[in-house]
Amino acid sequence: MKHFTPPIGINLPIYCVHELRKAFGLIGKFLDLNDLYNKNKTLYRFFARNAYWEANPRVAEIPLVLYYVGKYLVPPARILDVGYLESFLPYFLSSIGFEVFGVDIRETPFYLDGANIRTIKQDICKLILETKFDAITLISTLEHIGLGYGDTKDLTKDKEALSKVYDLLDSQGLLFVSVPMYKEFRVIENFEKHYDYKNFIKLLESAGFKILEEKYVARKGNFWIVEDLSECLKRKDTFVGFFVCGKG
Repeated sequence: MKHFTPPIGINLPIYCVHELRKAFGLIGKFLDLNDLYNKNKTLYRFFARNAYWEANPRVAEIPLVLYYVGKYLVPPARILDVGYLESFLPYFLSSIGFEVFGVDIRETPFYLDGANIRTIKQDICKLILETKFDAITLISTLEHIGLGYGDTKDLTKDKEALSKVYDLLDSQGLLFVSVPMYKEFRVIENFEKHYDYKNFIKLLESAGFKILEEKYVARKGNFWIVEDLSECLKRKDTFVGFFVCGKG
């Protein structure tokens, strides 16, 4: 496979998204979701340019976020990205024209200085803001909360985080959340949870959310594909569940 290799730095992906912002704004209406995972598409080629990104679920999750953000929101909507470090997502969203906030328990690195992202160093469960958000993204983050991944160890803290997210959303606000899923619930000690479908839906609903959209993606060789839940549950490894939720 021939990979797209950007120059050093993050300016190129920001530029590409900026130039294509109108297309991304219409993505939810005119582009088939499977096109986002076509290996010949620029966005996929950017993320899959090396072995790390081929294996990393962000190659599947970020296109899903862009797809559904384009379907439901219009810039300059206000978006909070929870656990934003080590992700390109806030750069894409800010470059498209959204007002982006990022919260993480870790220190903001030097390369975010001057970026069009307002950063907050705080535990999401302890975050107090007067600002309300049109959307909150929780991408590959919820599964780490409460497992000593830089915060206190508490297996029920994911529910607390979802309740806080609910409170931070505007009355018509949306939650975009993705988690690793498996046919049964399990905990990888000091790292992450793998949610089963039934209990994850209960977790969302217990925090007050209603599910508007759900998609599942799984590894197939070196690529990620959109797959039915029934097929994902037959797998011997984990897959990614992605959900768009509104307030119940």
